[in-house]
Amino acid sequence: MIKTPNGITLAHDDHGLSSSHLDFIDQVSHNFDCRESISKTVHYMPSELERLSCELHGPVCGDYPVSESEVIYRRRNGRPGLSRLTYREPRPADYMAIISNRDKNKDLIILTAYGCMNGKVERLAPRECWDVGMKPYETLKSAEFWMSHALSVPDGLSDELDYLEKRFEKNRHIVEIADEHVG
Repeated sequence: MIKTPNGITLAHDDHGLSSSHLDFIDQVSHNFDCRESISKTVHYMPSELERLSCELHGPVCGDYPVSESEVIYRRRNGRPGLSRLTYREPRPADYMAIISNRDKNKDLIILTAYGCMNGKVERLAPRECWDVGMKPYETLKSAEFWMSHALSVPDGLSDELDYLEKRFEKNRHIVEIADEHVG
């Protein structure tokens, strides 16, 4: 696991954070209020800080909804479920979203930090539908969100499909036909 210079653990690091980004997390971490639950914050990154990529596409980023015909479902970085992905290019982000919590010793943990297009916490992407520990209403909100949003296909995504990915690829024609009739 990666730690910031002040010793804050970063649990999930696959969003291209540099040492300067870790310094920035230390600078803004005094604002985190996660005593009883997960804290979500969004911070404008100073101009001298290297831009992170925003890999999210869809209405919360000012885009048209991402239609099913431009989507593939693949596993990202060993995650347990498949993500809704598009070949749209990532864009430079002016904001950093930081999701944090406290561990059993009450120490601050950064669950994840990534680039986003706007400074509003309520416009952050929810966890994906398959994420462990979601309540039914959270799963429903997640499904509604991800119906019109997708992530950029990550660099280095393997061409080799696992069993679940193959199942989604086989039914691709059914989804495309449905899009034609709806749109």
